[in-house]
Amino acid sequence: MSTAPLHIGNLQIDFTKRLLSIDRFDVVINDNDNSTINIATATIPATIKQEEFKRTLTINIGCAIIDQTIQLNEYTINDNLLRIKINDGTELLIKYDRKEELYEKYEIEWTNIKCYHYMKDVIKADANSQWYGGPQIAQQTWPLAKTLQQFSPYLSSDILKVNYYTQFYHFHNNAKNNISGMERYWLCSSKFAIFVPDNIPLWTSYNYDKLSLQAQIDNSPYIGFFANTVAPSLSYSIFVAKCCTLREFHIAVHGNLYDSCKTIPDEAMIRKPIWSTWARYSEKVTQHDVLEFAQEILNNHAPICQLELDDNWATHYGDFDFNKVKFPDVEGMCKQLEQSNIRLTLWVHPFVSLISENGKNPTLRHLFVRDSNGQPGIVEWWQGQAYVIDFTNPEAVQWFCEQLEGMKKVGIFSFKFDAGEVTYLPEDVHLYSGASPNDFCEAYVRTAASFGSSVEVRVFRHTQSLPIFYRTMDRLSTWNNIGLNTLIPVVLNFGLHGYYYNLPDMIGGNGYGGEKCSKELYIRWMQANEFLLSMQFSYPPWQYDDELCDIFHRIMQKRNEMMNFLIEACRKSCKSGQPVIRPLWWLSEDPEALYSGDQFVIDDTMIVAPILTEGATSRNVFLPNGIWEHELTHNIYTGPSKLTIEAPLFHHAPPYFTSVE
Repeated sequence: MSTAPLHIGNLQIDFTKRLLSIDRFDVVINDNDNSTINIATATIPATIKQEEFKRTLTINIGCAIIDQTIQLNEYTINDNLLRIKINDGTELLIKYDRKEELYEKYEIEWTNIKCYHYMKDVIKADANSQWYGGPQIAQQTWPLAKTLQQFSPYLSSDILKVNYYTQFYHFHNNAKNNISGMERYWLCSSKFAIFVPDNIPLWTSYNYDKLSLQAQIDNSPYIGFFANTVAPSLSYSIFVAKCCTLREFHIAVHGNLYDSCKTIPDEAMIRKPIWSTWARYSEKVTQHDVLEFAQEILNNHAPICQLELDDNWATHYGDFDFNKVKFPDVEGMCKQLEQSNIRLTLWVHPFVSLISENGKNPTLRHLFVRDSNGQPGIVEWWQGQAYVIDFTNPEAVQWFCEQLEGMKKVGIFSFKFDAGEVTYLPEDVHLYSGASPNDFCEAYVRTAASFGSSVEVRVFRHTQSLPIFYRTMDRLSTWNNIGLNTLIPVVLNFGLHGYYYNLPDMIGGNGYGGEKCSKELYIRWMQANEFLLSMQFSYPPWQYDDELCDIFHRIMQKRNEMMNFLIEACRKSCKSGQPVIRPLWWLSEDPEALYSGDQFVIDDTMIVAPILTEGATSRNVFLPNGIWEHELTHNIYTGPSKLTIEAPLFHHAPPYFTSVE
């Protein structure tokens, strides 16, 4: 059999070297400012010289096939299909689809894998390429950092998981690299995209620009979902842009993979902040605390959408009745808040404590997630041992919803649905229905969404179309370590995956370990969050001083002035299917824009550039092509340009620029 490389479309495969590559070409010019312009959308004078750049995606294929004597046995090829048979019986199929206007697609599939307990391919783009998307990461970056993401199953995970045997919320040393895998989509600035189907038992790692995709069932949470655990199949799609921008390419690919949200969530949650009891009162919160907090908010003339009662309101976790000692008159509390136009929302979760009345009730055991022995599985979460309600079971969903409806009858307006990750399912989990552990996450979110558009969740999977808020995992009260500098990367990553309504974590972080947010950090956090779609407070500004209260009110006033613009941007997003909060490369493919994770775009007409560094009173800003007005100084700039902008701490807004038509 010939060892010459095989070709299909622009794909070349050399099985002797275990190497696959795909080439594509960008035609670009350089203007007088050395700014890269894509020929696909630019109007170029005939006298300007154009250059063609080759972009290459390379894949080390069949990494499980270590024995170099195992080689290609036979192959067949036509316009749309390349089938390779290897002399150990394994087959590699490559399907080629070029019918779409803006991209080509290659479907890679390893089948008949009898000799290996896993199959792995390793993907790498050009050295100057950037990658976006993929998992949630504790220390989220945009684009993906070129540091190690641990090799792990690509499943939803609590990226700040508590060690049950140590101090509450003791974060592990390697927490910054923890990942939570929900949507299996990666986008490369060289205009390649990767998608892995949900039925693949996927493991991933990302290490210095190398994205590893591995199918493995043994010794993994996937084991209960496959009859044959020895021969996993690995398949994935590679999308290759034709002549279009990165923005156009992403919209086309993502739009064919996922639905988008066509309705705005509860506008009240955009217009006014959410106030949470969590960071300030933690699980010690009482009815007195709730009413005292509400009165403080009113006395300080702070805007409020709703007050969130977060944690330890029940007699036991998993019982749906209030602790009578801590909350002696829930109906009276709700009525008092309602008279002040304050909605009370309640923290809920999927756990039923073993010591709760519901946990001790044998007639409810069939509603819980089971282990490999068919028994209700016992898990450890941050409040001890518990069963987990199985949201893939319609009867369990009905029972859970009935409990929450009971809460609404006493005056609770809506709910914060916490947890929901595979982290908190039993080992060797067996769901009532579903083909993957992540099916639990989707079922949980769809149950939450049945309570309307005022809910918030922290997991997702194929739920982009639901008009609800998806919150950021807890942030630490720091600048750099899972703190403020992750605010924008998280929003952009959510948006790339189609979750446009991100609820950022509380201003100033959670204060874990007694680490109180400094006054400077609190102000910069407010400014960075000011033009995002929702704001959330727990530590109030009046706990600091009058100066901070003054800047708080000025920021709230400015946000209110911008509200019609933000709501209109949301409405446009519902029609176009595009994110509300967009990366800078939405407007430009200059290297500065492709690498920028500390600026963001709203509706193509506004660029926001907050201060995210301690002690800084100025920052560098990149403005793409066009004419831009600095709204705080009214200076006019012509892009593309790089600027250094002053940004005083006690200001009512971060630096932001609007397009001048």
